[in-house]
Amino acid sequence: REQWCQGFSEPGSGSDLASLTTRAAPHGDDWIVNGQKVWTSYAQYSTRCILLTRTAPGHDGITAFFLDLDTPGITIRPLRTMHGVDEFCEVYFDDVVIPAARMLGKPGDGWRLAMDLLPYERSTCFWQRIAYLYARFDELIAEASEPDEYELGAAYLALHTLRCRSRNTQHRFADGEPLGPQTSIDKVLLATAEQRLYDTVRDLLPGTIELDDTPWRSEYLYSRAATIYGGTAEIQRNIIARRLLDLGKE
Repeated sequence: REQWCQGFSEPGSGSDLASLTTRAAPHGDDWIVNGQKVWTSYAQYSTRCILLTRTAPGHDGITAFFLDLDTPGITIRPLRTMHGVDEFCEVYFDDVVIPAARMLGKPGDGWRLAMDLLPYERSTCFWQRIAYLYARFDELIAEASEPDEYELGAAYLALHTLRCRSRNTQHRFADGEPLGPQTSIDKVLLATAEQRLYDTVRDLLPGTIELDDTPWRSEYLYSRAATIYGGTAEIQRNIIARRLLDLGKE
């Protein structure tokens, strides 16, 4: 009945989310927000937004609000990507008034809230995507006139590994366990499987990506972003190394 979005990333603060600069200043019983967000998925169709703002320096200076997107001072500009879809948006905040009651938690709780939300973005929201990739794999087999068993096998193995990992995450979620940094593994496996599948399409259907105006082309272009959206592959590997394998910062 209602779609929400996340106002997290900024032009200079994507993977380095802690450096965000959109500022919220107290004003009586309200807060005044100024700044810009980007890569906000489907903001143009959303009713509300979970917004991260800067209220003080450092991680403890990030504060979250839950605001209505029809609030005066908010401008949403869809961004058309190279595969022809306006999924992402820029969102501008010019003296936007948010009641203090719309703060999530207390001032400075925003970073903790974001860390609680991001594991779901990196795992559960991709379950439909995994099913779609399996369907497209079946269609690739049907269309390939000279299938290469090695390439198809490698693509299937990547998809199946992702599916097994996702199944494990679903069971942990059903058992009430916190998802935490383990979902960075899900995200890396998703990006790997998606790009492997569409690289195989390019190899087994010669000219289809480059010359034919079919869904394969737009999906191939979209797959290039799989290692970026939802947290870059480099960031995910750092999380795995530091928080799961205890390898330290270097």
